[in-house]
Amino acid sequence: MLKVAFYTQKDCTLCADALDELEELKSDFPFELSVIDIESDSALHKKYIDLIPVVEIGPYTLKAPFSKKDLEISLRAASSSPDERNRSKSQRTGILPSD
Repeated sequence: MLKVAFYTQKDCTLCADALDELEELKSDFPFELSVIDIESDSALHKKYIDLIPVVEIGPYTLKAPFSKKDLEISLRAASSSPDERNRSKSQRTGILPSD
């Protein structure tokens, strides 16, 4: 399953809106979501404070500002990437693809 990391902090309205949009897309693009509060780690806080919300979708990273369409495009691209197709196939069959 596709993994999505969402970097946020409390009292971030833009983050809350982006998270809602991401959750709306979950039915079309199943993914495992990790919500990470940048305030829990000083290195993350320093790295992302001026960029949040930040979303890592497979190999793609979106930094604010981005739209719901940007999320959809990234989810679609990551879902159809060869690595994700192979991962999904191995999860269904229990067999790892041979390269």
